[in-house]
Formats: sequence, structure tokens, C-alpha cells
Amino acid sequence: MGQDLSEGQAFLDNEQFNLAIKFFSRILETQPTNIEALNGIAKAKRLSGDSMSALKSYQKSISINPNQPDTWISVGNIQYNQKFFQEAEFSYQNAVKLDPKNPLAHNNLAIVLKEQENLDGAIFHFEKAFVFDSTYGLACRNLGDVYLRLKQGNKAKNWLKIAIEVDP
Repeated sequence: MGQDLSEGQAFLDNEQFNLAIKFFSRILETQPTNIEALNGIAKAKRLSGDSMSALKSYQKSISINPNQPDTWISVGNIQYNQKFFQEAEFSYQNAVKLDPKNPLAHNNLAIVLKEQENLDGAIFHFEKAFVFDSTYGLACRNLGDVYLRLKQGNKAKNWLKIAIEVDP
């Protein structure tokens, strides 16, 4: 099985998405609850541009094992890109609950909160992202953007300055 997964990953790495899907699908024929294969199919579908099919595969994986913060982030990313903001918020919140120190989960949750005009929540999670990764320039830039929206120029300037310092 390990070889199957690594071979499927090689197809993904080489952008042979149809071959990856076929490969992981063969694994599911005998192991229908193999979350790595489901996630491999989902990733191949997402990378090939079929986001909604990818979402279904990720959701099936989560229904088998909900303790997958990275999969919750992937689900949230698709939902966010489809403008399903409340659903994306739920997915990112699950990722944060499962991995409270994950800066990407906090940043992405903050982005969707910002999109929904929950700026206090966005600030909280952007700051958490930076606390857990002090090199996360994007979180700093996002904080600067929120403070610009709030017309708090000094705070915006400070966060944008930090963003440039940590990620020129």
C-alpha cells in the first residue's frame, strides 16, 4: 500500500492528474476507507480544476476521519474560492480546533472572517497566525489591510512594516 501511495503522489507531482485519480481509485476498490487515497483523489481533482468533485472527495475523507486539520483547510479553501464563506469559516474553525497552533488555519479563518466583515475576529486570528509563525509576512500584511479598513493608519503602518521585514 505504501508504494501505491507514493506512486500516486508521483503522478500528482508530475501533474498527471488523471493517472493519479485512477491510481488512488484502484486503492479505494479494496480499501474504501483509505483517507490518504481519498485525499489524493481530491488533490488531483482540485489541481485539475474540478473543485466541486474535489470537495466531495475531501468531505468523504472527513466523514471517515474528522481529525484531519490539513484536510479541513483544503475544504475551507475550496469553499472560500466558491464564495461559500460561512461553510469555509466552519471548516477553518475545525482546523483551528484540531491544530490550535497552525498559522495557516488561523490566517485562512481570519481571511474569511474579514470577508464577512468580522474585523475583530479577523484581527484575533491574523495575530494568532503571527504568534505561531513570526515569519508569516502574509498574516502581517493582512493585519495591515484590516487596520487600513478601520482607518487606523498607525497600526496599519506598523503591521505592513513588519510584513516587509519578515518577508521582503
